[in-house]
Amino acid sequence: MSDALYTRLQALLGPGGVERDAKGLPRAVPESDDALAMVCALASEEGWKLRLEGAGTWLPADAPADLSLSTRSLNRLIALNPADLVATVQPGMPIEALQSELFAKGVCAITGCSAPKCSRR
Repeated sequence: MSDALYTRLQALLGPGGVERDAKGLPRAVPESDDALAMVCALASEEGWKLRLEGAGTWLPADAPADLSLSTRSLNRLIALNPADLVATVQPGMPIEALQSELFAKGVCAITGCSAPKCSRR
């Protein structure tokens, strides 16, 4: 199943949009919202179990799945409303990158992180 899945994903995302994790599980790395939606639609149609990853640091690599879906290429600040302190970001944007972009725009709003493995608690 893994090789067939890998081939289908390559046809959908191109050769650079698919890789394998350390255990050989196919990993989709979509570079746009549309590509992410296509991977999710295909997984739903085929009944594949997805394991969602950002940088891959917050969940065990052996979480059961047919396919790993990385959001690391979806890492942009989409919109910012400094007056309301509201930012819209893609799901793969690291918190450090968000802080840097906000600071460059004169907004300093992120003061802590409540995530279990966050070093800024």
